[in-house]
Amino acid sequence: DRSSIGPWIERQIRESEGYSYRCRMNLDQNIFPFDDFKANSSTGAPVFVPRGRCNIFVTPLSAATYLRNVRAVKYFLQFPDPHENNGLVSPLSLACLQGHSHVIPLLAERNESGNTL
Repeated sequence: DRSSIGPWIERQIRESEGYSYRCRMNLDQNIFPFDDFKANSSTGAPVFVPRGRCNIFVTPLSAATYLRNVRAVKYFLQFPDPHENNGLVSPLSLACLQGHSHVIPLLAERNESGNTL
């Protein structure tokens, strides 16, 4: 949740050699629509059972983007983002999900330098 992710981001900033960690973050919405379907036990037919939240793993850059922490986003953009190597939800996806349009240009500048969003 937001109360524990913020301090985790700050701890990552204090690390002297960048970061390579990830953390589980609880979102207040489900971003994986297929998870909203379950199979009916007797027929096997899909049944829509909406979930109100989901857990994802994030890098510090992704978490900072989600929380709209521009100072932290600028800091973490100095380093390669490990989300690219392990299938995590991208910082750009989380910025769009939260409507943080002012963070998107920062991520786009990084993309022009060859690092994917």
